[in-house]
Amino acid sequence: MQLHPVPQNLLLRSLARAKAQVPAGKLQHVTFETGQALWEIGDSAPFALFPLRGAISLQLSPGGGKQVEVAMLGREGFAGIALAPGAENNRTSGVAISPGEALVMTREVFRRAIVGTAFRTAIDRYHRLHLAMLSYMVVCTRVHVIEKLCVSRLLQLHDRMRSESLQLTQDMFARQLGVRRASISRVVTGLQRSGLISYDRRGRMTIVERKELEQRACPCYRHIKAEFDRHVEQHGGL
Repeated sequence: MQLHPVPQNLLLRSLARAKAQVPAGKLQHVTFETGQALWEIGDSAPFALFPLRGAISLQLSPGGGKQVEVAMLGREGFAGIALAPGAENNRTSGVAISPGEALVMTREVFRRAIVGTAFRTAIDRYHRLHLAMLSYMVVCTRVHVIEKLCVSRLLQLHDRMRSESLQLTQDMFARQLGVRRASISRVVTGLQRSGLISYDRRGRMTIVERKELEQRACPCYRHIKAEFDRHVEQHGGL
């Protein structure tokens, strides 16, 4: 099958522009729901998952049953770094942050497609973004106060979802960051009182003052955003 001329996923655009042919039956459309575990740490990597809508949290386990977010991805990237030559197992788990959909490519098709110059270049660029994101988010989790950490994650999610309203319960947010729900509640309450967000009892969060949130974010977010924007621009925008 031939990919749609302008796929929603930025990396797949490089295949479409090269008029790449994907063997029938090797590209599967899937949907996912908030909180759904997509794979676990240590799992083999039999497929590459390219989000078309929604966002996925990449998490590591520090022990004690906790899972802490170290990166997230949406239409700008793909899950399957372990498919790169020399890597066979996932070092992170993947959990859906929101409802969404994706195209799944088998390991064999991915490794054939990556031989093409345009697709390999797109994957390499995303890999650099992914490594930068991992580095900054690990530092952010260790050194910044919880408010800056929360604001940074909200903005990153907003960058990928492109929607002012996000379905994100405090329980889910706390699990992502590996902190107590009470800590998230204090931050959310403070942001709401400042008029920067609104939040209802069903977990619907709306960003009201994006620019003010950016001013409250830590420097790590600004570094990640610069890398993210560069990657998006190279592929024609979200």
